[in-house]
Amino acid sequence: MNPNLDSRLKGLFGDSNLVLVDIGASGGTQKRWGSVRPRLQVIGFEPDKREFPNLVGKDPKTRYLNTALFREKCTLQFNLARHQMLSSVFPPNRPVVDQFPNSSDFDVIETVEVDADTLDSQFEANGIRGADFLKLDTQGCELAILEGAVSTLRNHVFGLEVEVEFAELYKGQPLFADVDGFLRTRGFQLFDLAQVFWKRKAAPRIGNPRGQLIFADALYLREVGSFFKLLNELPTEAEQTSKLARALYVCVLHGYLDYAVELLDHVGGVLGESVRRDIRATILGETRLGDAVPDFRGRYRVSQWVKRLFGFLNPANRSWSVTERDIGNSD
Repeated sequence: MNPNLDSRLKGLFGDSNLVLVDIGASGGTQKRWGSVRPRLQVIGFEPDKREFPNLVGKDPKTRYLNTALFREKCTLQFNLARHQMLSSVFPPNRPVVDQFPNSSDFDVIETVEVDADTLDSQFEANGIRGADFLKLDTQGCELAILEGAVSTLRNHVFGLEVEVEFAELYKGQPLFADVDGFLRTRGFQLFDLAQVFWKRKAAPRIGNPRGQLIFADALYLREVGSFFKLLNELPTEAEQTSKLARALYVCVLHGYLDYAVELLDHVGGVLGESVRRDIRATILGETRLGDAVPDFRGRYRVSQWVKRLFGFLNPANRSWSVTERDIGNSD
């Protein structure tokens, strides 16, 4: 991100930080959020008793809660998988996962009871005032958690990154269409899918890199009209300005400069005209690496050859599991 744009947007945060709620926090906060520190506050939820001690105390601005989330307050059976990050409240769907390599990673080595609560209730119980962005990676439980976060989604959230499945890896889990439908009816629109493809264990190393589309990280951002309504319900101009600046930061961080400009054109009046024009001009002045290469005849064909060469040389593309890129629109 342009350092000038970075500092201008952070300067409009006021007394607030950008709040990221990391649900399924195993592994810690994603590196992409590093640019917003120290104006980032992270609230992490991790129910797995094996991983939680590894998270606590790493960062004073990150608060971790050893709490399971669901659509209601209840007790759940939590299946601890051999590979810790595959643990889920849903049992593995053996006829599906056994078609692919390393299926023993899904083996349940222990089932424990965990007390679950809704995200809305946890916000109230722990004095959490709001959230700008939710990240959910909970092995099939994402929809149930979102159903317990209706108030948080309506009153606070601008963007989400949600793991969604296209194959039923866990028995009875919701799939992409279910999650997508829920979020669309609440004013969010799909911007990106970082897709993961798996090859069958019968022949995992042959052919082109892609196998079957299994799951993806899905990026959703709030629609302009829905965001306008959220801003208007904030009680002070200072809160409106801060919320807009944090939303713009999320857009730019994920590479969606065009959407940042659209937000400024529709709701940027809360900033004042001179500030709005200045930030808009700074965003429009951002350049991509590819823009520095002059146009020439055959440029598209060369780009396709380079893309093929990268795929041929990239070791990750010779694996049975291929993630082609990170989520977002950045270079």
